[in-house]
Amino acid sequence: MTDPSDIVQQGIVAYKKGDLVLARQLLSRAIQENPDNERAWGWMFNVAENDDQRLFCLQQVLRINPHNSDAKKLINRFMHPPAAAAPLPVSTPILQQPPSPVPYAKQTAKGKTAKSNNPIQNYLIVGVGGFIVCILLICILGALLPDINSISTSTPVAQEPASTLAPPILLTQPAAGDVICSCSDDHYNCPDFSVHAQAQACFNYCIAQGRGDIHKLDNDNDGSACELLP
Repeated sequence: MTDPSDIVQQGIVAYKKGDLVLARQLLSRAIQENPDNERAWGWMFNVAENDDQRLFCLQQVLRINPHNSDAKKLINRFMHPPAAAAPLPVSTPILQQPPSPVPYAKQTAKGKTAKSNNPIQNYLIVGVGGFIVCILLICILGALLPDINSISTSTPVAQEPASTLAPPILLTQPAAGDVICSCSDDHYNCPDFSVHAQAQACFNYCIAQGRGDIHKLDNDNDGSACELLP
């Protein structure tokens, strides 16, 4: 007859190898041969198929040895299972919760404060604004300058009024012996004549009177007076 302790040891080896079926068979055989084998009942607890069998194994261990502290702790868990922990409330994760809306007034005040507290940004805004204004002024002036030039070039130059002391100029071709202009003193300038022919007639008349170019109408002394007149 095989020693029950040897059978129990074989069952323990089978249990450690993971062969629960063989371990259960060997331990059951050891218990049949010796129902008071405390060690066999203790290992039978590890290979039992359900909680009822495990509880029965613990009761048998305490029947054999009422002072077995491990069996007492285990059976106490079976008799008084710990209360199930209350489930945690299901809530939306913090990262998925939408942010609370901020009142528009607070957003505006916050934006103004951020702008006022950033002097570099303020300087940049002022500088860029000033640059844009300068560019606009240059464009406007560039558009207006051609009009100003055309006005200045197309506006006729006002003729200087003839000296109130200058004698009147004969505007028509004089007959022989008529006085064309005064040769007594320097009374005339080129602007006093409307056309080149008038200036030339006065110049020739004063030459004939022996007064020469008294009015200085021939500046280059080529015999042609007020050459710039039409």
